[in-house]
Amino acid sequence: MHNKKISIEERLVSAITYFTMGCGGVLYCIYAYFRKKKITSFLRYNIFQSIFLSLLYFCIAMAIGLVMTFLSYIPGIKYLVAQISFWLNKAFIGEYSFLQIIVFGIVLYASFISLLGRIPRIYWVSKIIDQQVN
Repeated sequence: MHNKKISIEERLVSAITYFTMGCGGVLYCIYAYFRKKKITSFLRYNIFQSIFLSLLYFCIAMAIGLVMTFLSYIPGIKYLVAQISFWLNKAFIGEYSFLQIIVFGIVLYASFISLLGRIPRIYWVSKIIDQQVN
């Protein structure tokens, strides 16, 4: 969806909101409320999607942490859990782990596509956001 009506301000705010995990978008909503500006569906979609992605990442990280903690108390599995945790958090490229590279890639993709004035489509997440925004 490429729309010439999307301003550069909306594109920048939507890109920034992904890098700030939704905080930039929330601050812009507060700013828009006091300035009596209307938030377009493009900007609203990107703000909701960035907030949802950050909450999803938090929930997944917490769930994995809890599962790994509980599994580490089982004597036969303790070593395997430690190895999995080590390999998931080990520096893969430079100082970044494999999981950090995946998260950064998603954020970079969403920011770049929103800078182009298009809506970034992320499997499964975008379907949920479509239902909420439209």
